[in-house]
Amino acid sequence: ELGHLLNISRYSISKVFSIPIILGNGLDYAEKIIKGENYLFAKDDAFDEELDLSGMQCRWDKIQPPENSEEVVTLIAVAQNLNRQAEVLSHVIRQLDIIYGTPEKRQPISIPKLIFRTSFNNLGREMRHRLGKIKFFELIKTWFINAYGYIYFRTESGKKYLNQMVEMSDTLVIDGRLNTVITGTKLQRTKLEKALDLLEKNGEILYGIYVSGESVMSCYVRDLEDDHIHFVDGAEGGYTKAAAVLKAKIKDMQ
Repeated sequence: ELGHLLNISRYSISKVFSIPIILGNGLDYAEKIIKGENYLFAKDDAFDEELDLSGMQCRWDKIQPPENSEEVVTLIAVAQNLNRQAEVLSHVIRQLDIIYGTPEKRQPISIPKLIFRTSFNNLGREMRHRLGKIKFFELIKTWFINAYGYIYFRTESGKKYLNQMVEMSDTLVIDGRLNTVITGTKLQRTKLEKALDLLEKNGEILYGIYVSGESVMSCYVRDLEDDHIHFVDGAEGGYTKAAAVLKAKIKDMQ
């Protein structure tokens, strides 16, 4: 009605993991309304209910890049011309494929680099984020479950979960923008920046990039079989830092 576009499709990254592909400016418009100062939330009792974050977990320490990789790159890119959005974002993905290889080769999460966190401080911090407070008996229970994790990850079921976790790591999001976390060498990143600079100079994209030495992962786990997803970001606030660079470029164009 207001002329904003929202096109949605699905892309299967693997046999067990698919992501939505969202193009158009409809999602961006909705986000601006929600974050706007004049947005009126419904005044009912629905907001008295606590958000169910019981499946949220953050049991992994900061994750070093896989072997033969040197750094983690967080990238956000937008098309300057909405009418060419799909074409332009495909150019960015094409450069990622050429420079870094297949998505599997630029995957920042690898099983050998995973370190399971079991300290009370780390578990307490997670519980505070998840529940808003620390529940002592729940903390003790979680610690014992985590201690069992060392045994579980050595079983066939545990090894299957770890392999699925890598496959189901959400390292690419297309929501009107291209958001991705990848890993590689400094030389590869230099080549990528040159390619992106050229696309930007030609008026095709604007982009923000942030480089860190590690990635971080938050997990939403409802069961250990196939109902879990893992959100990946560059360490030190990778997406936030990349977004700040992008916003500065957008502001300069206005």
